[in-house]
Amino acid sequence: ETNRDSMSGGKGRGLFEVVKNTGSTARDHLANERTFLSWARTGLAFFGASAGLFSAYSLSNQSGSHSNSSIDTNTRSWISNRTLEVV
Repeated sequence: ETNRDSMSGGKGRGLFEVVKNTGSTARDHLANERTFLSWARTGLAFFGASAGLFSAYSLSNQSGSHSNSSIDTNTRSWISNRTLEVV
């Protein structure tokens, strides 16, 4: 009985398929994984930056120092709509 058969509980194919590492199979898989993780990290960074800018902008407008509140309200709704589109 091989190690693979003992993992599956019997003979035949187990849960894991053994793939020969010919050429660049492992290298390509790891490169794809790194690319995916870097895109995910970049997306999270953009989302975090936009949420931080939105909260800082909202806090600065709570003081009521601006006389033209319609521009601030329109800008605030535009930013919140764009932030929700990302999510």
